Amino acid sequence: MKKAMGLVFLASLLSACATTGTQTTDIQTSEARSAVENWSSASKLAALKLIQEYGPPDRIDDGSLVWTNTGPWSRTEVLNLTSSPDIIEQSVSYQVPNDERAALADFSDKLHVSEDGWQLSVRGASEAENFLTINLAAEIIKGYTKPDEARRDFAKTMDLRASGKSSSLTEGLLFPPES
Repeated sequence: MKKAMGLVFLASLLSACATTGTQTTDIQTSEARSAVENWSSASKLAALKLIQEYGPPDRIDDGSLVWTNTGPWSRTEVLNLTSSPDIIEQSVSYQVPNDERAALADFSDKLHVSEDGWQLSVRGASEAENFLTINLAAEIIKGYTKPDEARRDFAKTMDLRASGKSSSLTEGLLFPPES
């Protein structure tokens, strides 16, 4: 009888923990939604889409939401900007050799390489645009394409996307992030 009562107690305790975790996530999601309520329409829409995709952010700051380790990204930040359409900054662990930094800068001013060369970041208008930019950057780093070719591929892919067509370049990373 004591054993059965102990099991009932343990089951109810585990159930309460699961419910508490769900309630905490709901509260965090509600807080994030409230934080973006008065943001610019583009920033608000992007933030709500990422909340739906990745859950509540890890940090809510004045004017930004930040997630860590979501999907392939080591960091994702949505910024409340009205001066630029590039409101989503995302980073991936990927080694960028020093001799490739100039080629990446020639390809896109939306890319940033960390000082140690182990984080490649991009800031764009959407996650799909960020996937495209990072994937083309990886092709430059690997020597598969040149910056001018990558710029043409970027423009062509964005035009196709605007017409409703999809591309694997915009749907995810085409390379494994490094650890």
